[in-house]
Amino acid sequence: KLSGFEMIITTASKHNEAYCRDAGATHFIDYREVPYSEVPAAVSKIVSDQQILYVYDAASTPESQKAGWEMLSPGGSLVVVLPPSSVVGTPGKDDEKGRRTVFAFGIPGLPEHKDLAAGLYAVVTDMFESGELKVCLVNVIQSHDADEGIAKQNRNIWARSCGHP
Repeated sequence: KLSGFEMIITTASKHNEAYCRDAGATHFIDYREVPYSEVPAAVSKIVSDQQILYVYDAASTPESQKAGWEMLSPGGSLVVVLPPSSVVGTPGKDDEKGRRTVFAFGIPGLPEHKDLAAGLYAVVTDMFESGELKVCLVNVIQSHDADEGIAKQNRNIWARSCGHP
């Protein structure tokens, strides 16, 4: 919403709906009730005849990438956080409809990211303090407790989890 988007559609499991809406989602699709293969049709019902120019795929599974690519309008961009699957085009190159895949791979130490990282680091503290950026809920578990952590996540006890040695 800070970037001027009026409609933000998200997919997540139902227990994360309030979190997604608090983060700015205007529409919510439970991916456990609506499989990725049906997400483009569900989104089409929401947007009607409006173009979808941006899809940010935080899951970036082959299924979610395919769904995002299918609903993307000509001239739009699909941003993935894992390597792009073969069904979504070549990163950085437009397809015949002018759609583009972007692989968001931001390691600040890489030379090509130096200016971006410097700009972000100059303002990120202020953005957290003003509430423009919010911390994602993460539970860090020790590697010897990984099975227990995965079990808790599967029982919907945690919204986000990550393993840590």
